[in-house]
Amino acid sequence: MSNNSNNENLYLKWLNGELSDKELDAIKEDEDFNVVEKIVNETASWSLPETKRTYRDLKTKIDKQPPKKKKIIRLSYFMSIAASLLLLIGITYFIQHRFFDTTTYYSYNEEIKNITLPDGSIVILNSNSSLSFNNYNWQKNRAVKIKGQAYFEIQKNKGKFDVSFNNGIIQVLGTQFDVFSHQEFTSIHCYEGKIKANLKKSQYILTANMGLRFDGKTITETTFNTKTPTWVSDFTSFKNVPLKEVLISLSLKYGVDYKFDNEEFIDKMFTGKYVNNDLDLALEMILSPLSLNYTIKDSIVHISKK
Repeated sequence: MSNNSNNENLYLKWLNGELSDKELDAIKEDEDFNVVEKIVNETASWSLPETKRTYRDLKTKIDKQPPKKKKIIRLSYFMSIAASLLLLIGITYFIQHRFFDTTTYYSYNEEIKNITLPDGSIVILNSNSSLSFNNYNWQKNRAVKIKGQAYFEIQKNKGKFDVSFNNGIIQVLGTQFDVFSHQEFTSIHCYEGKIKANLKKSQYILTANMGLRFDGKTITETTFNTKTPTWVSDFTSFKNVPLKEVLISLSLKYGVDYKFDNEEFIDKMFTGKYVNNDLDLALEMILSPLSLNYTIKDSIVHISKK
């Protein structure tokens, strides 16, 4: 604007409504008048809050609120909470160690795992098998659970030793024995000492060179003359057992399944052995003497007649 000081006075008089007609005409000629007029017209509708009234309304609402009671928390209250927490921690620790402090061993395809238990007893775990036990109070409660097949050499003079599996339980004092546990088949062999086998609600006492075989229907007592199970070495041997039992053993060792093209093959009897480190050779050793062929697809052995 030209003549800044003069124009400022005119604008002040205009805002206060004090301009004469001549002065109003003069200020309208100013290049900034239109912008200033728009600003004035826009802000004319604005209103400021009524501070005193707002404060008064807020104070009235606060005064109407009922006074809050002060809580007095005694020290004994905190002591009770602390005692409860300590009790809960203690119970949790006991439950975890009593029921969940479990050690489990696994073996995989073609693997034989050697295990030494806390009492010095030896377990040899066959392929694709597992053994588990609770560490709590082990020396007074020696008990393990197996799936698959395992050979045991139990330390003597250390109390009873229990081995549980899907079809029963074996109780021993100090001995050597083998257990094969499968949903379709169970076998037990005692190599030394004496064991008590509880199998399908029946009880059997086995001594050295005595065994049991359960095929899902019938329990058969057996005898043998080997000093240790053959599967812990390079071969797994059988004497006059159904082919199905041999293939269950093979399935455990190599992690495969099997399928017969004709179910009549299941009842064929087998005497012989198979290698523990070569699936194809093992199948040849089992099936060729029985005039059977095989193919393998997706870890399933398909068995047919030659």
